[in-house]
Amino acid sequence: MNYHRPQKSEKNKSSPASCVSASISLKALKNENQKLRRQVLHFQQQMMRGPLESGETYQVLIEKSPNMIFINQGGRVVYANPKCEEVMGYKRKEFYSSKFNFLSLMHPEELSMVRRNFLMHQRGKEVAPYEYRMIAKGGKVIHGILTSKLIRYRGAPAILGIVTDVTERKRAEEGIEKLLSLERATLESTADGILVVDGRTGKVADFNERFAQLWNIPDRILRSRDDKKLLQYVLPQLKDPPRFLSKVAKLYRHPRKDSFDTLEFKDGRIFERYSHPQLVDGKPVGRVWSFRDVTERKRAEQELKDSEAKFKVLFNDVREGIVLADIKAKKFSMCNKTLADMLGYTKEEMVRLSVHDIHPKKDLPFVIETFERQARGEFKIAEGLPVKRKDGSIFYADINSSRIILNKKKYLLGSFRDITERKQAEEALRQSEADFRTAQRIAHVGSWSWDVVNDVVTWSQELYRIAGVDPARGVLTYADISKLYTPESWQRLNRAVKKALAAGIPYKLELEMVRPNGEHRWTLVMGEANRNVAGRFLGLFGVVHDITERKNAEAALRLARFSIDHASDCVYWIDAQARMLYVNDATCRTLGYKKKELLKMTIYDVNPYFPASVWPSHWKELKKKGSLTFESTQRTRAGKMIPVEINANFMEFEGEEYNCVFTRDITERKQAEDSLREHQRQLLQVIDAVPHMIFAKDRQGRFLLANRAVGTMYGKEPRELIGKKSYDIHPVPEEARKFVEADRQVLATGKLALGANEIFTDLTGGKHILQTIKIPFKMIGMEEMCVLGVSVDVTEQRKVEEFRNDIVRTVSHELRTPLSIEKEGISLLLDGVVGSVTGEQREILETVMRNIDRLARMITNLLDISVIETGKIKLSQKMTNLAGLVNDVAVEFKKRAGEKGIDLSVKLPGSAVQVFVDPDKITQVLGNLVDNAIKFTSGGGGVEISLNVLKDDVECEVRDNGVGIAPENVVKVFEKFEQFPRISGPGEKGFGLGLSIAKGLIELHEGRIWIKSELGRGTRATFSLPLHQTKED
Repeated sequence: MNYHRPQKSEKNKSSPASCVSASISLKALKNENQKLRRQVLHFQQQMMRGPLESGETYQVLIEKSPNMIFINQGGRVVYANPKCEEVMGYKRKEFYSSKFNFLSLMHPEELSMVRRNFLMHQRGKEVAPYEYRMIAKGGKVIHGILTSKLIRYRGAPAILGIVTDVTERKRAEEGIEKLLSLERATLESTADGILVVDGRTGKVADFNERFAQLWNIPDRILRSRDDKKLLQYVLPQLKDPPRFLSKVAKLYRHPRKDSFDTLEFKDGRIFERYSHPQLVDGKPVGRVWSFRDVTERKRAEQELKDSEAKFKVLFNDVREGIVLADIKAKKFSMCNKTLADMLGYTKEEMVRLSVHDIHPKKDLPFVIETFERQARGEFKIAEGLPVKRKDGSIFYADINSSRIILNKKKYLLGSFRDITERKQAEEALRQSEADFRTAQRIAHVGSWSWDVVNDVVTWSQELYRIAGVDPARGVLTYADISKLYTPESWQRLNRAVKKALAAGIPYKLELEMVRPNGEHRWTLVMGEANRNVAGRFLGLFGVVHDITERKNAEAALRLARFSIDHASDCVYWIDAQARMLYVNDATCRTLGYKKKELLKMTIYDVNPYFPASVWPSHWKELKKKGSLTFESTQRTRAGKMIPVEINANFMEFEGEEYNCVFTRDITERKQAEDSLREHQRQLLQVIDAVPHMIFAKDRQGRFLLANRAVGTMYGKEPRELIGKKSYDIHPVPEEARKFVEADRQVLATGKLALGANEIFTDLTGGKHILQTIKIPFKMIGMEEMCVLGVSVDVTEQRKVEEFRNDIVRTVSHELRTPLSIEKEGISLLLDGVVGSVTGEQREILETVMRNIDRLARMITNLLDISVIETGKIKLSQKMTNLAGLVNDVAVEFKKRAGEKGIDLSVKLPGSAVQVFVDPDKITQVLGNLVDNAIKFTSGGGGVEISLNVLKDDVECEVRDNGVGIAPENVVKVFEKFEQFPRISGPGEKGFGLGLSIAKGLIELHEGRIWIKSELGRGTRATFSLPLHQTKED
C-alpha cells in the first residue's frame, strides 16, 4: 500500500519524500563513516606496528600521510608531519618550540580526557582510539579520531599520535540530523495523514500521527509495519473497496506516476487521496500517500450549491440591505431592493455608486480603512458605521461582510442592518447608566454583587469612592474588605454574610468603615440573596450607603438637643395659635413651672405684653421679617416680673409654621446698663470739667467727642460739634488744614504725635498757642481707628517764658563781656606775662579759670535754650556719617574719662550710618549726654556709646553704670532748670539745661529722645534719627 500527496510547488522543501530521503542519506553517511573509521584504525594500527626511527619507506609514508602524525615526548612535540602543519596552522618550528604547550591544541572540554589517556600511557596501559575536538591556530574547531601508543623514540619513552580529520564528515552528519529533525516536525505538524511505503519490501516505512487518527488504525497494526494487514483493516470502512484496490494496483504498475482521487466512507466521511513516488537518485524506492479529510468542505460546497437557488430569492426579500462591492474599485455591482430603499435610491442608481457616495465625507477615512480591513479578512462585522441617504440624512448600520470571488474577481458582500433605534436605545442606556452613577454619587450610594459560583466581586464606581479605594486597584478580596471596617463592625458584617450565604437571610447594618488613609466613615450596608428564575442561589448583591453626614447630623442633633435642653437661656417653640410646643429646662427653672404644665399653656399666660388681641399682628410682623429681637417682661409662677431679651425666629417645617424663641433674663444686664449710664454721665461731667480741650475724630475728620473746653473755643455746645469737620467750623482754613494733616499722620503711622506750638484762632480772632498730643484710638462699636487728642492752651505760659528768655538773653550778653576780660587777664597771669607766680597762686588762678569756664558754659546753655524755644535756631543739615560723629565725641572725652578712671568705649556698625542732620547740633547733643554720663559715674565705672540701625531709624545710646536717677525724677529730666538731689557721689552742679537742649535739638531733626535709669545702677540716654533723610531745611 503506497500513499503520498503530490507537491504542487518545487519551493516546498519539507515534503514527506524529502524527509525519507534525508533519513536514507543519514544512514548512508553513518555507514560510510563506520567504513572510514575501520580503514583509519587499520592504517593507524599498521603504523603503530612499524619502526619509526629508521626506514625510508616508513618515513615517506608518514610524510605523505593524509593523517596528522606527531610524537610527544615529555610534554613536548618532537615530531609533527606536514599534515599537522596544514590542518592545525602551526609551523614545525612552532610545534618544536620549548614554549609550545601540546595541550593548547585540545578543546577545553577535552582536556580531562586527554590528561587521563596520557596518564594511562605513562602507566604502560593501552588507550583505545577516541574522537576529540581540537583547536587550530586560527580558532577553528577540528574533529579528529586520535589513536595513541607508547613507544620509544631516540632511546626515550614517547607517545605516538595519529589523528584522522573527520571535521567535514561530522558537519555533514550534524546537518543531516538537523534536517531530519526539521522534516519530522514538519511531517507531524501537517493537517494531512501521511503514509510512506517502501516499494522494495512492501513494508510501511513511516507514517504520522494524523494518518493513524484519520483511519482509526490500532497501534498493533502500525507497529507490524505490514502493508497487507493495513489494507485489510481500512477496506471495510470504504463505500467502494474494489475501486480503491484497482487504483493501488495501477500505481504499483506505474511507480513513477502521481495520483489524485476521492474516497467515500460508509460513515459519510470524504477523503482526498494524493500519491507521489519516492525517488532516490532518480530511482523509485517507495510511495508517499497523503490523506485529507474534506468532509466538511464537501458538505459546505453542496450546501453552497443548494443555497445558490435560495440566494436570489433571499437577496431581494431579506430585511437587511445587501450590496456587492468590487474590492479594488470600491464600486457597487449589485444590491437588493431593501438597501436601495434604505438609502433612498433605485437599484439602477445604486450600481452607479461607490463606497465613497454613501458615507459622510468627514467619516470617509475611517470607513475606507474599515472596508479595506474587512477585505483583508481582519474582521467581518463593522459596528455602528454612519451611512448617508440620498437626501443627506444620516443613519447608523452594522455592516457584516464576506469575501467572495465571482469570475475571478474579488468582491466584498456587505449586509447592512439599520441600528439607528438600537443606537438611540444604547445612548439612552448609557445616559441611564450615567444618570444612575450620578444618582449614586449624589445619594452617596454604591452597589455591589458577589457571584459566589465564580467567586467574582463587582463594585460600582461610587462604592470605590465611599471606601476611599482607587478603582485601578481592581477587585478586592474578602480579606481586603475585612480591613475596611473596624473590628467590631467587621464581626457583625461577617456574621450577617454567613447567614445570608447559609439561609438567604437579608441584612441591613450600620457599620463603621475605615478608609486606607485612616479616615472613618459610617455606612448603611444592605445585602440579600440573588437567585435565578428557578430559585437557584447565585450569590449576594446589595448597596452601601455613606451615612456619615447623617450620623454626624444625628450626633449634632443630639448635641443640639442636649445643648438646648441644658442651655442657660430659655428656649421654646410656639405655633401660630401661641401654644407652647417645646420648652427647655432653663424655661422651667426661670418660670417655675414643670415642663408638662408649660406645654399646656400659651404665651399669653407668661408674657402680659402679648395678650390674645396683640398676638396676630405680632405673628404677621414676625412672618414678614423672619426674626425679631426686642425686650419684654415675663411673669413667673410666683408672679415675679422678669425683664428679658427675646429673639423670635419664624420657621416653616413640613407645611407648619413655628416661632423658635430664645429668651434671656437681662435683670443683671439692666442693672449694669443703669450703672454704666450713670458712670458715663459722671465721666462726661469729669471731661467737661477739665480745662483742656479733649476731642476724638474719625478718619474723615468728623468730631466723635468734644468736651466743653472745645465747645468754648468754637463758641458752640459740645453736642453741636459732633459729626462736624474742622473745615466746617474753624475760622482759619490754613489752621484747619494743619489740624487735619496732623490727624492723618497719626492714623497713617499709628504712633503718638506731639504738637508743641499749634496756633489756634478763636471766633473773636484771638490767637492761642496749643500744646497738643494725639494718639490713634479705637472706640467701641467702630471698626476703623480714630484720633484721640488733648490740647493744652499754653499761650500765657509762652508769654512768661518769652519774658524770662528776654531777661536771660540780656543778662547772658551783659555777663559774657566781663567774663571774657577776666578770663584773658587770668590767662596772662598763668602764662607769666606780668611775672612769675607761685604754685599756690597758680592753683588759685586755675580754680578761678575753671569756674569762669563753667559760668561761660552755663551762659551758653541759657542762650541755646532761649533760641530753641523761640524757634529762631537755624539748622545746617547735610548727609552725615553718624558713626563718625560718635567717634569724634569719644575722642574728645577720652582724656577726661581717663582722668576719672572711667572706661569710655564705642560700639558701632561695620559700615557708615548716613543721616541728614546738622552735624554740629548732633555733636552738641552727644557731648551733653556723654558729659552727663562721665559727670555722674565714679572711677572704675564705664561709659559706652552705641549705634543700632533699625528699618527706618537709627538709635544712638549712651549707657553708664553711674549713680542713676530716682524713678519719680525720670519723667522730669527734660524739663528746664530741673536738678535732682542725688545719692552721694560724683557730679557738679549746673542750670539743669543740658537735657532740655538735647531734646529740643533732636526734635528739630524730627527725632525722639528718652531716658531709662535705675537708681544706683546707671542710666541709658537714647535718641533716634530718621535714616537717609534728604529733605532740605
